[in-house]
Amino acid sequence: MCGLFLAFLYFAEPATTLATLLLRGGCIFLALRLSIGPNMKGTKFLQVTSWAEKGKKADLKPGRWVQLGGPTPWNYVRTGLWSGRWEWTGTFPWIWWKPGNTPFSNWKTEFIEQSRVKWPEEFYKAMFGQRIIVAQDSDKPTTTPARPKSD
Repeated sequence: MCGLFLAFLYFAEPATTLATLLLRGGCIFLALRLSIGPNMKGTKFLQVTSWAEKGKKADLKPGRWVQLGGPTPWNYVRTGLWSGRWEWTGTFPWIWWKPGNTPFSNWKTEFIEQSRVKWPEEFYKAMFGQRIIVAQDSDKPTTTPARPKSD
């Protein structure tokens, strides 16, 4: 409901150019603030959610894309997983639409340290609140150095 109201305010044409700039700038600032999330400042942990395709188990392993926040319908929509994607086929017609195969109900959410997530290289994905989980030193397997042979 709030999103529809903000969209109306953004596309409504105010009487003056200054009002237009202020209104659109405020909407962009609000979108940035919502994408960063309310728990990014002053806390060590933040909530992230990951969805998985049908038949697979959702997890929060390093390398997974996650959405900031809980498993809400709004966060699910912002992932883009519901819509499907275009794929190259190699034969005519060379491109084909593959419908989405990720149900809303197949998710895992957890509070993790902020240092375990990084921003993606694609800025537009970061604007939608998407992040990538990175490995920590405790996640990496430890190897024991080989002992020197004793004679």
